[in-house]
Order: sequence, then C-alpha cells, then structure tokens
Amino acid sequence: MKPMQKSQRLLNFLRAMATIRSKRITAYSDNDHVVYLADVPAAAACKSSFLQNQGSAANDQGPWLSVKKPRMLAPPKPSD
Repeated sequence: MKPMQKSQRLLNFLRAMATIRSKRITAYSDNDHVVYLADVPAAAACKSSFLQNQGSAANDQGPWLSVKKPRMLAPPKPSD
C-alpha cells in the first residue's frame, strides 16, 4: 500500500470518528435564545447584510451579523 493511500485512509477514519462522536442538534429547545434578524436593533454597533437599509444581501459576501463590543471605560480611582 502506498503512503498516500495510508494517509488518505487515516484521514477518512478520523473524519468518520469525529462525525460519530459529535452530537447533532436539529431543533431549538425552550432554553435556547433565538434572535431573528428583524429584531436586531437599528444601532451603529449592529450591522447585518440581510437588513434592507444596510446593503443588499445578494451581493454582500460579508458576515451575516456583526456586533461591535461596547467600549468599557476605566473604573474611577478610589478616593483615599
């Protein structure tokens, strides 16, 4: 058996093992929090290529949803 065939068989085996070990979730439970794109706030920090006022979804290859993390201010220094 050629080394390339051995490595290909090993990769196929590892891929199959990873598939067997991972549990597939096909539905949302009551504890999951689902946010629909229509419910995304119209703020400068929240951008989606699927919202009508922020660009066309057909031509945009960017992320589906991006949310900028708010900048945290430094805490005040304690008084003596």
